[in-house]
Amino acid sequence: MEQRLLKFNDFKECIDFYHKHRKTEYEISNNIKTAHNHLLLLQGLGKIVDEKKSRMEVDDFAVERFHPNKIDNKEFWTYAKQKFPKFSVCGGKSKTIKHCNELTLGMAKLPGFIDFINKRISESPEKLNFFEIGYGHGNIFFEYKDKVNYTGIDYYKISSLKKYKNLLTIEKSGIPSDIYTQGYDKYDIVYSVNVLQHCSFQDRWSYLAQASNMLKSGGHFIGSSFLVTEENKDTDVWGVVGKDDRRYCHFFNQLTEVDTHREFSILADRLGFDVELASMCNVNYFFFILKKR
Repeated sequence: MEQRLLKFNDFKECIDFYHKHRKTEYEISNNIKTAHNHLLLLQGLGKIVDEKKSRMEVDDFAVERFHPNKIDNKEFWTYAKQKFPKFSVCGGKSKTIKHCNELTLGMAKLPGFIDFINKRISESPEKLNFFEIGYGHGNIFFEYKDKVNYTGIDYYKISSLKKYKNLLTIEKSGIPSDIYTQGYDKYDIVYSVNVLQHCSFQDRWSYLAQASNMLKSGGHFIGSSFLVTEENKDTDVWGVVGKDDRRYCHFFNQLTEVDTHREFSILADRLGFDVELASMCNVNYFFFILKKR
């Protein structure tokens, strides 16, 4: 029997589809990548070009329809988090918000971020000024709220965080102009883990540029994102590619471009950063600490 094509008119219909069929995005299948690609196939948005690697080539429309530069990002993330309130973007299955935070904080421990921050705190005669892009459920905030001068931004604030005034909500991508202006050359650390891969090129690089201006000389940007390297570009970790051979990150059918190592290196250097730590996890997930010159 011929399979009928699905049609999602907007991202809400797509998120509703996940919500109807599974409790979390990551329970769609034992093979996450295959399940995502199958859903794209059901929408007629691409074709399998490598069966062995489960690699799919998608057309421009597949990329553009839910692209961060084409939609209201605040609406997207608000809807996703309301539908999946215990969802952790680190990929773990969570039963509570506390468990979400434990899983996400675990990502920061893996490359030594927590040890690095603790060392910086112990060596500083004053409280560090700490800015976070994408505080989520508050994992790093709860770890350091009494140890640093913390400010964070995100599109959506869950109810349990409402009382914290230094957790701010934003209306669109980027650090709001008033916060950015007041924060110029003020911060010791800008932190953004498990966030940047969900941004477009434009927004991701804008955050890095703003962070560079907000950091003091010698300050650090601590972050993570997917990265295409010469070593991993032909491996089976990349399930979705564009017609231009660009690799894409996949989240609720929103496709976002992945930086190449060369692109990231050039950008970091132009923004006045030196790479102090670079570590790869699971072949393609890049942890980094950049130091402002």
